Amino acid sequence: MGGVLLRPLTPLVLGVSGTAASAGANTTENTLATVTIPGGTMGPNGQLWVYTLWNYTNSANNKTMRVRLGGAGGTQALAITQTTTTQMADFRIIQNAGVQNSQIFFDRGSVPHPGTTSVGTNTTAAIDTSVTTSLVITGQKGLAGDTLTLVSWSVQLIRP
Repeated sequence: MGGVLLRPLTPLVLGVSGTAASAGANTTENTLATVTIPGGTMGPNGQLWVYTLWNYTNSANNKTMRVRLGGAGGTQALAITQTTTTQMADFRIIQNAGVQNSQIFFDRGSVPHPGTTSVGTNTTAAIDTSVTTSLVITGQKGLAGDTLTLVSWSVQLIRP
């Protein structure tokens, strides 16, 4: 009996934390978590699944949450600024686009939910994942006296 052998995908957990990390009493971009992505592990069609949970001060001041692929100066896969709310959760998929040095993902300034639409365009990057790189999660406040806390996060690698 012929047919296609289906094998289940097993995510590789690259990092996970339930320990809160807070931005300092400043207005600079603070690195709150760093995850190493070993060279070649994503392959040409791999995905990174990035989940973040945040708490922050309810004020008119900006609180900006970011996920960057390629280190501290890398491409922003998430760049959301919040003000008069107190929490945010985000789930981001970063997809290699058929080669190891090209990625595509949902509009970095929108929070994607099932069925989400956007007038923005997909965001692209040109990070070479055939060599070891990193993904960083950062927070930045518009007023040093506000709070911004990365409550929990996880990064999983999905590879076909």
